Amino acid sequence: MDWNYFDIAIGTVMEGDRWHWRATLPTGMTITSNQGYTTPVQAISCARLWIATESMRRAFEGCLVELRDRGTIQAQEFFNLMRSLEQQIQQG
Repeated sequence: MDWNYFDIAIGTVMEGDRWHWRATLPTGMTITSNQGYTTPVQAISCARLWIATESMRRAFEGCLVELRDRGTIQAQEFFNLMRSLEQQIQQG
């Protein structure tokens, strides 16, 4: 079962009795999930969520870096906002 999500190819691989997602980036680099899932559909769904979350995290961090570099926010504010984002992501 393979999917294409924002030009990132997502497939599944079985390791033991669990399914893992494997994303192939446009650069050719692959990333495989550490966590195993009971079905390939569940693995694909989690891969899509991971991609969306990582994209959002990187975009948010990029914006904050720009604000910090311009002096609009201080380094401590940057740190606090990134920590808050990570906490929100962990809570789901």
